[in-house]
Amino acid sequence: MEHHGKRIEEIREQRGMSKAELGRRIGTSNQNVHDIITREEIKQTLLEKLGKALGHDFIDEFYKPDYEVVIEPGGEEVAEHIREKYRMQGRIDQMEILLKKNFSKELSDELLKQMERQLSAIGNQLDSLIEKQEKIDKWFEKTSSAQKKA
Repeated sequence: MEHHGKRIEEIREQRGMSKAELGRRIGTSNQNVHDIITREEIKQTLLEKLGKALGHDFIDEFYKPDYEVVIEPGGEEVAEHIREKYRMQGRIDQMEILLKKNFSKELSDELLKQMERQLSAIGNQLDSLIEKQEKIDKWFEKTSSAQKKA
């Protein structure tokens, strides 16, 4: 198992973010950030907060499954939208870091709101695709059952 705290520290340093700034972003003190990065294993809820603050997906990195996800025929479009949603969220998190470093708070907040609206639209499209896929799956299940009976 990879040492969670060490990896978080590496990413924090790569981003050029101080412990105090990271602490501010996750709502804790500089000292508590130091305590966190000395831990070998960190709970997923805290990893999610740290990942959002640092623009990095620690959950995927530390808890990637040991199996391959198989996408059934017709599910490629849904899978691509899911991947795009996660890519977009990562971009928004990285932009947030850059915006807060380089622009006024008002401008940063407005740009982030625009990006969040775009992500929300992608999420709505994804929900619609998932709904369609569920209908297709039910139809397929019903058709398969009818064929087995015949």
